[in-house]
Amino acid sequence: MLSTDRDDQVTEASFGAYAEHKAQWRPWLRSVLGLRVDRFQVVDQDLVRAVRGHEHAALWQPKGSIILGPWARTEFYVSAGRGFHSNDGRAGLVTADDGSTSLVRPPLLVGATSVEAGVRSNLVHQLTLAATVFQIDFASELTYSADAGQTEAGRPSRRRGLELSAQYRPLPWLELNSNLAFSHARYRDGDPATRFIEDAPGFIGAAGVLIDNLGRWSGALTWRRLGPHPLTDDNSQRSPGYGEVNLSAGYQLTQRVNLRADIYNLFGSRDDAADYYYVSRLPGEPTAGVAGISAHPLEPRSLRVTLMATL
Repeated sequence: MLSTDRDDQVTEASFGAYAEHKAQWRPWLRSVLGLRVDRFQVVDQDLVRAVRGHEHAALWQPKGSIILGPWARTEFYVSAGRGFHSNDGRAGLVTADDGSTSLVRPPLLVGATSVEAGVRSNLVHQLTLAATVFQIDFASELTYSADAGQTEAGRPSRRRGLELSAQYRPLPWLELNSNLAFSHARYRDGDPATRFIEDAPGFIGAAGVLIDNLGRWSGALTWRRLGPHPLTDDNSQRSPGYGEVNLSAGYQLTQRVNLRADIYNLFGSRDDAADYYYVSRLPGEPTAGVAGISAHPLEPRSLRVTLMATL
């Protein structure tokens, strides 16, 4: 038997403003200070329960950086600031139009505090290198709810990690690039044995070859990898992650017409693009359901050809 669990009509408006101040204190010392404010307004008409609710929230976000250098085409920096993520408007209602408080939900905006320190260098001609260590604290982590089919607000979390990036242009039309991120993600409350953040990989990487400025030709070969990660907060169920390679080539037929071909999953990887561990029930299974992994495989090797014209 089929039934409708959620049917909502959501109206959302947002406003943001940002101010920034840059100062050069010494030839080797400069600072950047910023302040951003965001305000969100959400109205949700729940068509299943015939209830209408609304919420508004604003968040001030100070930011700042101190940059040292450059020395030998290398500079160092320290940055800190506040950011946010928003929760689903359908899960953010706190006050119904009749004034009731029966719709108490998670906050619409969730604050995040981050700090990072890093180094950027162009010491070698045509080579740009960067390394950053970081820490990010979220007041509430977003996790996937299988029953709702959407993300929902969870426990407070912390991520610490290292990011490495490199771009090298040995030729004017050829670029080699890579971006690698290693992180340690944990909840900040509860039993230490159940502090693993679901679906938070310890490694994310991408590397590739980019061709541009080669007359009418352009193209790219890109490798992507999402590393192993826990599927449950006790780390008893894990995903191996996935990897794939994509290839693209383009040709400028005229000044306004471009032909492009993309091959996705070039080597036919059979990895899963997403997987989750939860209780589900199929015909013939117990009423209580069966706990297991549900996965969405990567798209098979496929070709897309695009002809694009600009007016």
